[in-house]
This record gives sequence, structure tokens and C-alpha cells, in this order.
Amino acid sequence: MIVHPAKIKSVWAAVLLPVLIFSAEMQPQDILNRVEQTLNAAKSVKLDFEETYEWKQTGEKQVLSGELILMGQDMFRVTTQDQVIVSDGVTLWTYSKPSNRVLIDRVEKTDDAALPRQLFFSFRKEYQVKLLKDANVSEIPCWVLLFTADKKDLFISQIKVWVQKEKSIPCIIEQTDVSKNKITYVLKNVNTGTLADPGFFQFVIPEGAEVIRL
Repeated sequence: MIVHPAKIKSVWAAVLLPVLIFSAEMQPQDILNRVEQTLNAAKSVKLDFEETYEWKQTGEKQVLSGELILMGQDMFRVTTQDQVIVSDGVTLWTYSKPSNRVLIDRVEKTDDAALPRQLFFSFRKEYQVKLLKDANVSEIPCWVLLFTADKKDLFISQIKVWVQKEKSIPCIIEQTDVSKNKITYVLKNVNTGTLADPGFFQFVIPEGAEVIRL
């Protein structure tokens, strides 16, 4: 039997097309690279956040909201109703409004995981990542990534991240610890297009505040 060349071509197309489509799909590391490139290229990052901590055993929830400004690797300012945390890359100020008390420490003595920038990048280390089904957040298309801890001794056992496809910026970060308690960060009004005033990263101690140097 003689098979027409055009028919052979169509058969191969039917076999190869699904493979080509699959290989062209976005992979988890590609998404993470996009997020890192976006944040590294930003002059600064300013956003509003809502943090919800939920205790598994009691079902209680604690909600905290505020503003975060990032510039460079370790310059940041976090402002909430009761607290201001500021770093100029060398010194870390933590100010409690209710007690009018300032704790002063050096950035290099702190745990890197506690720095806000690590909220975006810490899940690249010591976790296996896979891509879940896409989802919309406030009608915005997002990739959904699931990170599972490689080691049993890690306090955060699982992290789920929703990343906006258009901006390559996380909009929800959900962390679950070994006791099944859950902390969720909802990030809104993300602005990466302007340069923050360097003065934001210096804290002026209020008059009469108690100062504790660590």
C-alpha cells in the first residue's frame, strides 16, 4: 500500500503536537525566575498586606494589616496599627506604639527568614515545588505553586503561592507549619515602578520612647 506524503505528515503532526504543547507550558522554576527578575529589577516595592494567622487546634484567627516598602536586599519599612519595623540594611529598629518602646539590633544578627524580602524567596530553598491548576484571584489569572518541605525538621512544612501571570508578582502566600497552623499573606496594590525615598529606611525615635539596644 502506498501512503501519500501529506498523510504521513498529518500523522506525525498528530503525534508531536501534544508533546510540543506540553513542553511549551510554564514550569515552576520559570515562574520563580520571573518573580525574582521582577523584584530584582524594581527600584523599590511598595504594597499593602493583610496577614491572617489561624490556629488549627482552636480555630481562632488573628488578622493584621499594614504597609510594606522594600528597596535593595535588606532595606524595608513595615507599618501596622501597633508597630513600625525599619531597616536601613545595617540597623533594625522595632517600635511598639502601645508601649512607646524601640528595640535596636543589627540586621546581620537577625534570622534572614524574618526579613520581609525572604517572604518572596525563602520558598526556593529546601522545598520541592510543583505547579497546581491555575486560579483567579479577584478575577486576575494566577499560577498556583505548592512547595513541600524536603526535611521533616523544617517548621514551615508547606507553602502555597498564587502568582499573578501578567505582573509576575505573588498576591497570596499561604504557609502551614508542622502543627497545621496557617498564616496567610494577601498582597494588594503592589507598586514596583517608583523609587522609595531613602528616608523611609531611617527610623526617628519618638521623644520619650524607651530604647533597648540588643
